[in-house]
Amino acid sequence: MSTNGGIEPRWGADVKELYFIAPDGKLMAASISASSANFETTTPVPLFPARVAGGVTNLFRPQYAVSRDGRFLINQLAEESTATPITLILNWKPTPQSRPVKRNGHKKAQNHGHQFCA
Repeated sequence: MSTNGGIEPRWGADVKELYFIAPDGKLMAASISASSANFETTTPVPLFPARVAGGVTNLFRPQYAVSRDGRFLINQLAEESTATPITLILNWKPTPQSRPVKRNGHKKAQNHGHQFCA
C-alpha cells in the first residue's frame, strides 16, 4: 500500500478506496480491489495537503472523515493571521458632546464625528 507509512486510514463509502495521511501531511488515496483469489492496490496518489490539527503524530482523535459522496471533513490548523490591534479604554467618562441627545424620539450621541443611535 504505502512504502513510506501513514496514519489514520479511512475507507471510502464504496470500500474501493482507502485514504490515509502520509508522513509529509498529504491526504493520500489508493484504489483497492479484492476477491477470494487476490488483493490488489494502486500506488497511493496525493490528493491535497491535509494540514490536520495536532500534526501527523496525533493518534488520539480522528482528524478527518470521508463522507458518502467522497468529500472530506478535516480538523485543520487555523490560518495564521495578523490581527488588527484594538484599544480598550477603561473608566472612560463621556464628555458633554458625547452624551445622548433626544431628537425625533431617538437617542443620538455624537462622538468624534460618528453618530450612534439607540
